[in-house]
Formats: sequence, C-alpha cells, structure tokens
Amino acid sequence: MGEKPSFLEKLNDKVLKSLLKYLNTDGPWEDIDEEFMLACDSIMKMTGFAETANSSDISFLFELLQLNDEISADSPLNRPSFGLFEVDWSIFETRWVKETYRHKIGSYSRTGYDISEILTELRMLGDFEPWDGVIINEETYDSEMTEDEIDGVRKIR
Repeated sequence: MGEKPSFLEKLNDKVLKSLLKYLNTDGPWEDIDEEFMLACDSIMKMTGFAETANSSDISFLFELLQLNDEISADSPLNRPSFGLFEVDWSIFETRWVKETYRHKIGSYSRTGYDISEILTELRMLGDFEPWDGVIINEETYDSEMTEDEIDGVRKIR
C-alpha cells in the first residue's frame, strides 16, 4: 500500500506533463476506476519505475490531473500534497471453525463418565455454554466473505 508519498512527486514538471498527456489520451477521468488504475500501471511499466502503481502513485496521478485541467508547456504544474489517512474496513464473513474450550468440572465419579451427560443436559437447559471455558485450540476450515464496507476515513497527518 502507499503509506509513503509517491516517488512521482519528485519528478520534474516536464516529465509529469508527458505522463499527464499519456493519461489524457484515455481520459477525461472523473473518478478512479479499473481503467484509470490500469492506465497508471501502464505508466509505471512504461517508465520502468515499477510493475504496478501503488495507492499513493494512483492518488498522486489522479489529483495531479484534477488540479491541472489545462496543461501548457510554460506554466508550472499545481501539485497535490500528501496526507496520511486511517481507514476502517469491516468485513462480514461466514467461517467454519472448530474451537476447543477447556473446563474444570468437579465430579464424584471415579472416571468422570457422568460429566458428558451432565454438561449436555445443562447446556440444553441454558445453564451452561461451551464458550464459558478457556479456548485452547481454534482451527478455521473455511471462510467466505459475504459483505464488506469502509466504515470511515480519517486524516491523521
């Protein structure tokens, strides 16, 4: 991801203007979509900077386009400034998990043979739950994300 500013911001205006012209051949861009991201990847490959653009590179190029509607050879580019944001992303998923809980249970039986029956009955009556113990093992067999949503975006610097 892009927790650091894009190295593209260090490029001079002449180089950036040629990158913007390349982007504008497929534009105009009103939002960041898959096509825009692929165009950014092409720029990164074409220039030899990287195989794919990271989120900071994509954001820099998009904001640079937004700030510079008209690109002339003799005017300097308006450049965006970098900020760091915190994003909370919630997922809803169905998981198939085996959890093992350990309980300490007293019994008068010499072998504890009666404990399984007693605990099963207490659970059916609602007086005992397996997760009242201490979890000692968890195995996830499968999971499926059913929904996701971004809950919030906050600027932190």
